Amino acid sequence: MKISVLVSIVLGFGLVVAALGLMATYGVIPKEPTPAERALQQLKEMELTPVSDANVSLETDTDLIDFGTLEEGVQVTRDFPMKNGGTDPLRLTLNPSCGCIRVKDREVEILPGETLIVPITIVTDDLYGIVNDKKVLIHLKGASEKQLMAININAVVTRPLELLPPKLTFNRLLAHETVTRETKVYAQHDRDFEITGFRLRRPDTADHFDVTYRRLEPSELPEDGKHGWLVTVTVKPGLPTGSFKQVVELTTTLEKALDTQLEVEGNVVNDIAIVAIGGSFAPKYNLLTLGALHQAQGGQAKLKMLIAGEYADKIELGVPVCEPEFVKITFGERKLLNNGAASEIPFDIEIPPQSPLVSKMGKARDEMGKITIPTNHPSMKEVVILLNFAVEN
Repeated sequence: MKISVLVSIVLGFGLVVAALGLMATYGVIPKEPTPAERALQQLKEMELTPVSDANVSLETDTDLIDFGTLEEGVQVTRDFPMKNGGTDPLRLTLNPSCGCIRVKDREVEILPGETLIVPITIVTDDLYGIVNDKKVLIHLKGASEKQLMAININAVVTRPLELLPPKLTFNRLLAHETVTRETKVYAQHDRDFEITGFRLRRPDTADHFDVTYRRLEPSELPEDGKHGWLVTVTVKPGLPTGSFKQVVELTTTLEKALDTQLEVEGNVVNDIAIVAIGGSFAPKYNLLTLGALHQAQGGQAKLKMLIAGEYADKIELGVPVCEPEFVKITFGERKLLNNGAASEIPFDIEIPPQSPLVSKMGKARDEMGKITIPTNHPSMKEVVILLNFAVEN
């Protein structure tokens, strides 16, 4: 009986040992780690266990990097020192707030007592004006990702060159006038520059513009300017009536502003203008279109000559010259307007019935009819009206 009980106990103990072995084999009971596994686990625990707040001390002299005044389109780097004043290594992640701020390494480590120099770069390609909302956020690396500080970024980004005024405007320019406007082309940054030449982008009116330039004296610079040039644009007589635009492309020695564009615009008016009461009239060209006329009927148009300026009540008209000669022009009585500030003279242009068959419907000026009216105006010695018509059967 005693032997049976002993055998049962031994067999039972063996079954338990066997069961425990099977459980360990299949992971129900964890195995004892090997030395290599234990070392790896310790490394993981060091990486995932946040540093105690009592041992964290990130020391900096300031939380600000001021890049000062920069040109648009440049990259500038400043060094930012950080010291580990604690007793544990600091594993940090650096996260810029935008793509215009860059760091050399996103993850860094600083041993106790050491100072790390972190290069931080600003890229000004897409920036302009005052920059004060960019940051580099510094967090502890690990499970907590606690933010330790934010490095604030300040800068003032200027264009390579500024123009004051940025555009030159010539309003109500009389056709016979010579008028000058000026602009200051200057830099807010420290790099000096020179204007080496210019080009007029619209060749059709280039002959009516003169461009000169000289270096600005220090007393002539705008308050925010460090170097600059005075550019003078002169509009000469002869531009056609109506609006005009021109672009002066200035060549400089600055890499970021090799071609700086100055826009010029305005409108040319005359003391004497022609308006049509009926018919098709293009005032820009003083072109009256009568179209195809039946020989038996002819054609007629009523127009007015408007005179402004000091010659409003003094204008005198000579004998018109008509081409073809059968074209007739008849003037009405002068009428003063706006208390004598202006006047108008009505007139009729007629292609009489039974006029010779002719075609004056070409596109070139010498293929059209023309009426030339002499005047005593000092700058408009004559008023020319073009005629586009044909006399047909």
